[in-house]
Amino acid sequence: MKHRMYVLIILALVPVTQVFSQGNDSCSNTIKELQARIEKLEKSQKSLVSVSGQIFGSYSYSTFGTNGKEYNKFDLDRSYITVRGSIADRWSMQLTTDLYRGADTNTYYKGFGVRMKFAYLEYSPDKWSWRFGLIPGPFHSVEELAWKYRGVAQTGTDRYGYFATADLGISGSYKLPSGYGELGAGVYNGKGYTSPETDKYKDIAFRASLNPFPSHQLLRSLMVAGFTTIGYENGKKYSGLPKNRYGVLGYYSYSIASIGIEYGTRTDAPTHPDTTKTGSFTSVFGEVQSPWNSLDAFSIIWRYDFVDPNTSNDNDGYDFAVVGITYKPNKRITFVADYQGTVAETKNLKTTAGGYVDYDARYFIHMIVSL
Repeated sequence: MKHRMYVLIILALVPVTQVFSQGNDSCSNTIKELQARIEKLEKSQKSLVSVSGQIFGSYSYSTFGTNGKEYNKFDLDRSYITVRGSIADRWSMQLTTDLYRGADTNTYYKGFGVRMKFAYLEYSPDKWSWRFGLIPGPFHSVEELAWKYRGVAQTGTDRYGYFATADLGISGSYKLPSGYGELGAGVYNGKGYTSPETDKYKDIAFRASLNPFPSHQLLRSLMVAGFTTIGYENGKKYSGLPKNRYGVLGYYSYSIASIGIEYGTRTDAPTHPDTTKTGSFTSVFGEVQSPWNSLDAFSIIWRYDFVDPNTSNDNDGYDFAVVGITYKPNKRITFVADYQGTVAETKNLKTTAGGYVDYDARYFIHMIVSL
């Protein structure tokens, strides 16, 4: 504030001296010039910090499955508060807190807690962007751009444990010219933002999202993306056990409809190099908005996932489905009434009361609020 006052005083003295030296004819011009300088200064002095956030809440009712018959609850799935700040020219930072519920096995506290999810410094020269610290995962931003409803169900790589949505490391990205997409790479601890680093190994990730026809009226929304992460970790008796992930995603939207498909595969060796197993998932999803202007706040969303935890084993897979109706009274609030069901090939879904079942069915009312 002191610097601003000094600058304003100096700027104010300029037109005064000009008035005495040039006369009244130039007075109006110098006043306009002063006003323009003041407006420019005020714009540059605006707050360099912005605050935003999200709330994911829900009510669920279970007809049968892992929670038993007629089980229901109100819950707060997630809540984020994000602070973004501009530090200097091309330098910025972000802090994001994450509200979560303590584990049932925690004898001290099972309620809500707050932890840090993102905390990083960003340098953005021209089309490049470099991040260092607690940074976003390698592919979730692309998945969430296509699926859009993480407040209803997590994206494929997150839901099936391929890698964490945030981790400590460094990443870089480059925006291709003319809107053709983006390339990115990063080096991560590999343990996720909820666990400390426990070994010397790091995960190396590469991703690409391409828009082949950015200026074509019908095809400009078409996106083809892919990722790979290559890593190792320590086992109970062996070190350097492989931990690799690969995936591709295609997405297209036009007018009132959108559709996407994603495929991911993972390779792990839990205890010994000879125990290497490969898993995969395929997710197909989409949204259709109401074609009537009077009902344009409504849409239908759907998703179907095919999951195979170990391709070498038979009858261990399961399918996960989501069908829902969304209502958006404004741009910041979304309500979703949806059904979510899981059907397994064998009884491998663990129940809260003990034992296993091969099905699960729940009805939800989701609330997604963006601040």
